[in-house]
Amino acid sequence: MGKVRVKIEDENRRKVIQKSKSYKIKIREPLEKKKKLLVLDIDRTLLFDSSPSAPIKLRPEMHKFLEKASLDYNIGLWSDSKMRRITSLIKRLRMDHQKSYKINFVVCERAVVNIDNGGEQMRVKPLDIVWSQLRQWSPKNTIMVDDLPKNFLMNPQTGLRIKRFDGKRSDRELSKLSRYLKKIASQKDFTVLNHSNWEN
Repeated sequence: MGKVRVKIEDENRRKVIQKSKSYKIKIREPLEKKKKLLVLDIDRTLLFDSSPSAPIKLRPEMHKFLEKASLDYNIGLWSDSKMRRITSLIKRLRMDHQKSYKINFVVCERAVVNIDNGGEQMRVKPLDIVWSQLRQWSPKNTIMVDDLPKNFLMNPQTGLRIKRFDGKRSDRELSKLSRYLKKIASQKDFTVLNHSNWEN
């Protein structure tokens, strides 16, 4: 059984390495080497987009959150969506016209990898794909925020799970997350942190 598990893990790593070579990250704005890396999911993390005909609901304080985060972090968006949709969302939400923050890079569904997780196939977001191209950053200075913990199965120490946004105006998750990101920004090595307790 142990040999089977090792074989599966090797195959997963092979897929990530292959994807790292074939996928090109879209850089929108130059990254600052002194800043850490914040990789954000879009749907149910920053906004609620129920259907093409319904208006998009921004998570409360989204722009303010991005503004504060940009003081200490380069910001990347990674969505399991087509690049055309991500680009459209950025324009519609005027995220590309903000003087107070910049979206430095974007990663789309083509960088998502199908892995074997104990016999179950899962689509995940391996940060090795990002780190292989942005070599200044690593697990020590990167944090990924997503409402689906499966997305950071390949880099669990780097992932922070946020509650799914369902469109309610009373939601205060980004406000709390903003305080946490500021608190840890001066930390030299993120790998010593336990993001599962970020709300405490």
